[in-house]
Amino acid sequence: DGKPGTPLLIGGTLLSKYNDGPAAFSPGGDTICFTRNAPGAKRGTAGQLNLYFATKLGKEWGEPTPFAWNGTDFSTMAPSFSPDGQQLYFNSNRPGGFGGMDLYVCRKNGAQWSAPENLGPSVNTSANEAYPSTTSDGALYFSSDRTGGLGKLDLYACIPEDGDVDVLDSRNDR
Repeated sequence: DGKPGTPLLIGGTLLSKYNDGPAAFSPGGDTICFTRNAPGAKRGTAGQLNLYFATKLGKEWGEPTPFAWNGTDFSTMAPSFSPDGQQLYFNSNRPGGFGGMDLYVCRKNGAQWSAPENLGPSVNTSANEAYPSTTSDGALYFSSDRTGGLGKLDLYACIPEDGDVDVLDSRNDR
């Protein structure tokens, strides 16, 4: 009836003593990419966060494997697949960014993901950009605590226009 069912714990190999989530599923639903505390992080501390992948094998999830581009001195988190599954967006405070958390994209190359590409200064600022999500028309939505917003994290959209990305805030009429 279009109503959500009763929540069920995703168990098996995805259960851990770490904090797990946010998560994203590939378009076919057979792959999950999720955020987890890095090994060695103590529960309740602000340790590094990493991305992990698991593939569904029948009705069970396979063993999670770490994202090739995780690091030990920065966080990589909040994944989002593009609608075709060929890009993986996430936020990270890895070196070389514009400050705080920046948005990055990796492109699918066979069974591997390309090196992370920073989405650049038209998207990222010295503040924190986080929680990316894409739509089938190419729009990128995310949260940011950049100057000019109305609160701690505000919603922004990047709408492709003539090959350029235009960053809009939630107060814009477009």
